[in-house]
This record gives sequence, structure tokens and C-alpha cells, in this order.
Amino acid sequence: MIDNLCGVILCGGQSRRFGSDKAIATYKGISLVQRSYNVLASVVNEIVLAAGSPHREYVKNVVHVADNRPDAGPLGGIEAAFAATRADSLLVLASDLPLIGEVHLLTLLKNNKPPLILGRDRITKREQPLCAIWHRSLQIPLGQYLDSGKRSVLGFVGTYSYSVIDFEAGVLINVNNRFDLSE
Repeated sequence: MIDNLCGVILCGGQSRRFGSDKAIATYKGISLVQRSYNVLASVVNEIVLAAGSPHREYVKNVVHVADNRPDAGPLGGIEAAFAATRADSLLVLASDLPLIGEVHLLTLLKNNKPPLILGRDRITKREQPLCAIWHRSLQIPLGQYLDSGKRSVLGFVGTYSYSVIDFEAGVLINVNNRFDLSE
């Protein structure tokens, strides 16, 4: 287990394309949010669940945090997670990435280079800032970015130098609709 690192499950989205709360949708018999919890719990001692709304509760005995500002998207969840922990870094995992496993998170941790390290698909070269390590030094700039009205995760990430770790093709595919959950 890694100390001074907080695992963050991002599951506060509105799931418009999915049609219902996708965090509770199942893949191979386990809800997406529970899958994320299980994989994070295998590598970190502290986990925060960024649920977006204060009315959502997904995993018992896990700190749930609500966004501090409306419609801030995933960045709002990351901002809320920074406020909820004293850890130096956040190991961020969006709940709609069901193929991420312990081996992927350990690879990120082994190669951690602050302020930011992202998972990247080896073939497509698509980077995934929601399977990443975010260092505490990003907390204030993130708040300033959100204060300016901006909400783009890639827009924020693009303002920093960051490292990437290549994962096998397809592991970073995220769930956007029910078809994506076909087993």
C-alpha cells in the first residue's frame, strides 16, 4: 500500500449518453464504481469518491465528496478530492474505465513524475487524464482554471508538462453507452 497518496473515484457525471447513472451499471457482474473501488483499494490506503452530488452514495465506508461548484465536470471532482485529503498526490480513476486493473495503477505509481502522469493507449496514443496521478501542486492552478469558467480536462492538462505511461491497446476505453458494456 502506498501512503501519502489518495485514490479518487470519479463518478459524478450526469450519464446523459448512457441514459441512467452509469456508476451503478454492471460489467461482469460488478458495478463500475465498485470495480474502481476494488482496484484502488489494492494499491492505496485512502480513497475518496467524487460523486458530484451530495445525494449520491455508492460504496459504504468510503468518504464521498460533492463538487464545490456546479457543472465543473471531472475537474470539479478532482478539486473536491484535493480539498478532502492531505495526501501529496491523487491517483485518479474514472469509474467508467472498467478495464483498468491493479497492474496499470502500479505501473503509474512506479513511474510517477510530478506534477502529472497519464495513462496512454499504446496504439492510438490517446491520453487519459482520468487514469492518472495528479500532484498537489496542481490544486491551486486547477482552482484558478475553474474560476475562469473553463471546464476542459484536456485544456487544463495541456497547460502543464506531463509524463505518459503506455498501456496495452484498448484498456483505456471508457463506457459511454450500454453497448460499451457488452462482455
